[in-house]
Amino acid sequence: MKKTLGKALSLFLCVIMLATTAIGSVNSYAEYIKSPDEYEYKIGENTIYYRIINNEVTISGCNDDTYGELVIPEKINNIPVRYVGESA
Repeated sequence: MKKTLGKALSLFLCVIMLATTAIGSVNSYAEYIKSPDEYEYKIGENTIYYRIINNEVTISGCNDDTYGELVIPEKINNIPVRYVGESA
């Protein structure tokens, strides 16, 4: 009886752990939403979003379906790229 109860409890805990992991991974993904003060810059099929602060470019994100290697240019519209934001 104790073995059966122990196995059932273990199975229940495994199911709970798997469910919370799956839910957490779904909720941790957030679609990037461009803010009104951001500009877009196309690199092939990909789009990066940036802000101009003190005459320097800060990369703030990219489109959700970005794939492959993404090479950040040294300048965008002749303004130097200086920073890549935390969530970019």
